[in-house]
Amino acid sequence: MMDIGSPIIHKSRDPMGVKRGSMKRRTLLASAVTASLASFGSGLLAKVPERPRRLSVTPVSFRDWFAQTPKPFTSGRPPARPMTLGEFPAFAADELGIREIELWSVFFEDVSPAYCASLRSAARKAGVRVGNIQLDAIDADLASTDDAVRARGIATVKQWMDRAALVGAPRVRANTDQPVSGRPFDPDRIAESFRELARYGDKVGVDILIENHTGYSASIANVIAIHERVGHRRCRLLADWGNSRAADTDGRIADLAKMFPDLAFVSAKGMTFDEQYRHSAYDIAAIVRATEAAGYRGTYSIELFTMGKAMPEDPVRAVRSMADTITANLARR
Repeated sequence: MMDIGSPIIHKSRDPMGVKRGSMKRRTLLASAVTASLASFGSGLLAKVPERPRRLSVTPVSFRDWFAQTPKPFTSGRPPARPMTLGEFPAFAADELGIREIELWSVFFEDVSPAYCASLRSAARKAGVRVGNIQLDAIDADLASTDDAVRARGIATVKQWMDRAALVGAPRVRANTDQPVSGRPFDPDRIAESFRELARYGDKVGVDILIENHTGYSASIANVIAIHERVGHRRCRLLADWGNSRAADTDGRIADLAKMFPDLAFVSAKGMTFDEQYRHSAYDIAAIVRATEAAGYRGTYSIELFTMGKAMPEDPVRAVRSMADTITANLARR
């Protein structure tokens, strides 16, 4: 290989007075730089593929990068690149090729109307839509046997529905409860809370979602019991792949299928990956195919969620891998 730092010995000038050797050197330098960049495996010159509009991603996948992440939910590694919620829409579009995002309440630096408007503006500027807000750590127990506590929780969720409307999100996911040891499951009481929230959703144009998540909702049977009692078009279901209690993929599909009839959103959870960043905890291709076969044509929002050092070292690569697999298994219209 030529040493691009070697001296050029040609001294003659062309008729315009420019040193020919200098021109040759600049040409060689440009060629060498281009070849060097093209050789990087990270694809610096490659364009990120534009994903289908049915894909979304949540900043939860990049928890190490956000200052607000509680320490137990980080890997313990230094953040590869500190990020704010306002920067996330452009990142999702430019580096992941994904044009829809979720927002996580934990990452809101402010809850003022002005801040919410700034997030909406950032999304619009990036050509990204906000599909959902995940509500956690907001002090709302929608199952409380204390009517005052439950009313306060309902009011808190309504405030977040207002923020969703300001941000441009058509839906929010609220937890069914804050777990209390020994308290019996009362689907009627929880359904009453969600019914009131659904009615409020009519006023602000925001749906309220029930997810198989924490507390009582860790059981999909409980989720279905609550949802059937609500009986309002604004209250719908969010299926999380990783939160099924099934031991294998077939069992997981059977579990999640109970939510298919009124499914509004999917949390496409990635748990563990092999060395090539292929998902290994369960067969996500099979889950997507089953969901599509049931008639679902909504959004799959990619969420990486494992704890500690099990978190992928390269979350960008993990999200891209999952996006490829989901895209390849979407129904062709």
